[in-house]
Amino acid sequence: MRRTAAILIKSLHTLVDFVIISVIIILVLLAAFTSWETGRIYRESDAVKLASYKPETENDLSFGELQTINEDVMAWLTVYGTPIDYPVVQAENNDKYINQDIFGSFSLTGALFLDYNNSPDFTDFNNIIFGHHMEKEMMFGNLDEFRDKKYFDSHATGNLYANGKNYGIKAFAWLDVDAYDPNIYNTRIDAEADRQIVLDLLKEKSTVFKEGVASTSDRILLLSTCGTDTTNERYILAAVITDETYSNPYPETDEPERSLTGQGGFLEEHGRCINLLFLLILALIAYIIYRSMKRKRKKAEEGTENEKA
Repeated sequence: MRRTAAILIKSLHTLVDFVIISVIIILVLLAAFTSWETGRIYRESDAVKLASYKPETENDLSFGELQTINEDVMAWLTVYGTPIDYPVVQAENNDKYINQDIFGSFSLTGALFLDYNNSPDFTDFNNIIFGHHMEKEMMFGNLDEFRDKKYFDSHATGNLYANGKNYGIKAFAWLDVDAYDPNIYNTRIDAEADRQIVLDLLKEKSTVFKEGVASTSDRILLLSTCGTDTTNERYILAAVITDETYSNPYPETDEPERSLTGQGGFLEEHGRCINLLFLLILALIAYIIYRSMKRKRKKAEEGTENEKA
């Protein structure tokens, strides 16, 4: 009877050993996959990578080739001195590019897309481009920085390429609004009185506002992304679309600004490897502790058996 019980206990210990080791291996593999997948998502959506398709630049690839790959591509948006330097798509609805990149692959970063109700030639009064608020300033991940007036003033211009032509964009407001605001998120505004209502609302709800930039005769461009505090919170950078283009005030590098943890920084290049190494070390420590406890338990069992003998 005692021998049978001992065998059962030993079998149970073996099973527990197997489960613990399996869990450690699974956790390490899961951490490695998560790290790799996160890196892949950001690499695939990096503005620097997509820059090879940017129109009117000396690249091996062209904007036309990108449109051949995806006929939904219809514009290119650049906000000078920021990581916002991406192609813009428009689909038959506003859901398609939430989790799909411009190449048609699944991606949590999605793509920048013009509201499907807007005219693709940006002739509407209120034109809305949506993008995810991603980490590492991907997509519209840095729009919240415009709430700082100093940053706003120094990054207020950009370029919109559409219909084979360059247009200037000049920011005039930064807002924190509700996603279901029926007036601001309205693409069907024609009457001048209605246009003035929208401009008044943009000013009323703004945290930063520049007088004398936007009027009812202008075309408005709203860059919209999710806020970080509530589900329905949205950050908006409002700008006017102008026939006058603006020179890039950051011509030295002609590259988006990057933080220490952004693309090109040491932590970005090596951070995932460091995190994975840290997880492996933790797993090794956990295994060593477990083996130590197992040896102590085995010695205790052997001592008990000797006493019984």
